[in-house]
Amino acid sequence: MLITVDTWRADRLHLYGGERATSPALERLAEGALVFDRAAAPASWTLPSLSSVMTGLYPGAHGVIDTDRALPEAALTTAERLSAAGYRTAFFGVNTYLQAPRQLDQGFATYRAWDGLDGRQLTRHVADFLDGPDPGAPLFLELHLYEPHCPYQAPRDLRGRWPLPAGGAAISPERWRSMPDCYRLRESDGDAAVPGREGAPVLELERYLLAYDEELLAVDRVIEELLGVLADRDRLDESLLILAGDHGEAFWEHGDYGHGRELYQSTTWVPLLIRPPGGVAGGRIGTPVSLVDIAPTVLAAAGQGASLAGRDLSPAWGEGLQPAPVFSSTRYEGAAVDAVFDGDWALIRSAGRSALYDLGADPGQGEDLAALRGAERRRLEALLAERQRADAAAALDTSTLSPSEDVLQQLKAIGYMR
Repeated sequence: MLITVDTWRADRLHLYGGERATSPALERLAEGALVFDRAAAPASWTLPSLSSVMTGLYPGAHGVIDTDRALPEAALTTAERLSAAGYRTAFFGVNTYLQAPRQLDQGFATYRAWDGLDGRQLTRHVADFLDGPDPGAPLFLELHLYEPHCPYQAPRDLRGRWPLPAGGAAISPERWRSMPDCYRLRESDGDAAVPGREGAPVLELERYLLAYDEELLAVDRVIEELLGVLADRDRLDESLLILAGDHGEAFWEHGDYGHGRELYQSTTWVPLLIRPPGGVAGGRIGTPVSLVDIAPTVLAAAGQGASLAGRDLSPAWGEGLQPAPVFSSTRYEGAAVDAVFDGDWALIRSAGRSALYDLGADPGQGEDLAALRGAERRRLEALLAERQRADAAAALDTSTLSPSEDVLQQLKAIGYMR
């Protein structure tokens, strides 16, 4: 079973060092699972990242790099490979980008995607599916949860449990106005209403972080309920379970908000937990890995080999995982940014310029060492160039969509296509 969570930033989770108790269910799961401390999304927004999760290819190879692209039929998905091997395949997910015209449904006998549905409702759909006729074939089930994505509005019973820190950084009114409405917090929003300030912009950065953290707690509760559905049907212990974020979320750490335009750790560092059948002694894996590794890991567990850009991560619960560089890229809203992560080093290349960061000493990526560490910069640039050549050689022809006006409005409503 594969569960991906939209806009799931690692370092806001308590499991990954966040200060608030945002992940109690995840922490209980981690007692019998491996927690990957350095998992990178192959892109910093949903469509290319999930396309990579489904295919084991980086965006430069599968080609789904813009909002008008669909996954090529030539891109074999994990669901297609497992279906050919006799598996039942099913997908349930929430995000406008998951609608069937994107061709992300390839290989799924059951595919249900919504542009708006909360995780607890999705859980009921999953339970109904699992309670249906069972032909006895092994099952590959993939779910995509949406809670942490904007708008940041957790269920009422999860709001207000943490105090709002006093003071701190503020967002300028100009920045607030530049955001799509999905991201804007207003004083009239739910329980945060302030008399006499109806509709006034919320400019305190801590309010955004607090609202986002409440959403993290909301999706943690959904995950707990989903795991309960599996356990009640005797499916948890027999399953390979993978949980991952599809990308993170920026809160102006480097001058931007949201996701898609940057490749700093705020938007590329995501949670990744793997629980093999029966569980393992919980442990932390510090080796950098990528979401493109999910497909080969699932296929290997099913006894299906495949030559993909990603690698099988199962050695992590055996003899150990060898270090390897991982990559990320984005071509969203005019951005053209590429990154490589190798050990503690991260190189981000944009507009012909490279920035180099030592993530061990500087996880916030505040000091660019490119001018001081020229040899390291050139080494990582060479790795990035090699990856790009390999992706170009394997690149598939993509089809271009003309989204309907209804789809365009749905995308705008969730902060895309301004």
